[in-house]
Amino acid sequence: MPELPEVETVCRGMDNTITGGIMTDVDIYRRDLRLPIPDNFEKAIKDAPIQSLDRIGKYIIMNFGSGRPRAVLHLGMSGRVKIVSGDHRVNREKHDHVILKAQTQNGIHQVIFNDARRFGFLRLSTSLDIRQDPLFKNIGPDCLTDAFTSDWLYQQSRGRKTNVKNFIMDQRIAAGMGNIYASESMFQAGIRPTRSIDRLTKKECQNLTIAIKDVLTRAVAAGGTTLKDHIMVNGDLGRFQHDLHAYGRDEEPCRQCDGQIKRIVQSNRASFYCPNCQK
Repeated sequence: MPELPEVETVCRGMDNTITGGIMTDVDIYRRDLRLPIPDNFEKAIKDAPIQSLDRIGKYIIMNFGSGRPRAVLHLGMSGRVKIVSGDHRVNREKHDHVILKAQTQNGIHQVIFNDARRFGFLRLSTSLDIRQDPLFKNIGPDCLTDAFTSDWLYQQSRGRKTNVKNFIMDQRIAAGMGNIYASESMFQAGIRPTRSIDRLTKKECQNLTIAIKDVLTRAVAAGGTTLKDHIMVNGDLGRFQHDLHAYGRDEEPCRQCDGQIKRIVQSNRASFYCPNCQK
């Protein structure tokens, strides 16, 4: 599943290409995604000025002017976005479900949403404050914002008996966190994923918060992690998979000590850690 760095990479690519333009056309070839695309979706955003694109957690928000609703994009498990420049007819690939056309000063750009497993969705939000939309009301602070602090992490962890891995994967705690970067962040902070979250000290919560922000920032700079589906909007692959220290490296030598990376399963998800480096 695309996690925060992959979604941020896609959001930046779209923002750099279509913001300031006009949404001139919307072609929907399949509506029955995880949430069906509403019947009024095309009319709601067609001919709308594209003011900006934002990201909250794993969601991309397209902001339009003139009192238009926002469009919210979630990539789901396998969704990806490609951008093709020019007004020519695109040779659609299998699972290309939506094409958005934007006219900018640099010409026409076609934003293609492809989702093989159809767990992603496109929906509209009419909430004046996006955080009051039912989709976002229970989502915690985004991991790369100033609102995500060690104090927040520490206060939320008190009295909780879950393990560290499941705690930071909870979108009500750390919006945008996913399986890859949870393992990498815990490795960098030297914290074992099986630790009970309420046993972490303030200092350990601080170290974990710093690690989360650092890992995610570096992953964004690398264009995300491409293990299977993720591509940048220009078709390039992400590069952070080459910098992974824990995730997916079970039985391989630890890059920080003479130990070996171990794999366990927590809540049906694989976790990777070094028994020597993570206490």
